[in-house]
Amino acid sequence: MDAYGELLEKAYGLYKKDWCDARGYAPDLVAEADSRDEEYNGEMYAGMGEFEDCEFTDEDYMRSLLGEEYDDSIRKIKMEQSYPLLIGHSAKGSEHLRSIQEVADFICQHGQYGDLTVTQEDGTPFLNTFGIYIDRIADMDYREVLLRTLIPMQMELDGTNAIDELDGDMEGQPAQQMGGM
Repeated sequence: MDAYGELLEKAYGLYKKDWCDARGYAPDLVAEADSRDEEYNGEMYAGMGEFEDCEFTDEDYMRSLLGEEYDDSIRKIKMEQSYPLLIGHSAKGSEHLRSIQEVADFICQHGQYGDLTVTQEDGTPFLNTFGIYIDRIADMDYREVLLRTLIPMQMELDGTNAIDELDGDMEGQPAQQMGGM
């Protein structure tokens, strides 16, 4: 799913919860009525299409629902619009990449077996990797947005997330003594 679709879906879920909370309704009961295409207590939240056309276009409301995540998501959407199609090249061949998530997935899946190149649709080099890590990239703004998705995936692959979890478990515990009496 592209960044726009992800943001729309998440915002819609938060909107429905906010709508229920504002009226004191139980979200599960309202969702049940919605699934039967019925109103709940004589009213119902907007459907996805109406939400996308109205509430979703209200930046202040979206910021109130999503907080800082809203601005990060808008930035991600703009990056995907700037590069609607990138081509990933690996030893297994070429692959069309239409979202930041697809680029991150490509790097993590194929970068384990060798270095990669990603080009723009016209063949202009865009980025290359050293395994699963970015070596060079043409757009530093894109890099910043891509790394938000890529780094957790890399940490999972290279095991550094296990080190972070272990460090978290060790915090607040006294240091063990080495030897001694």
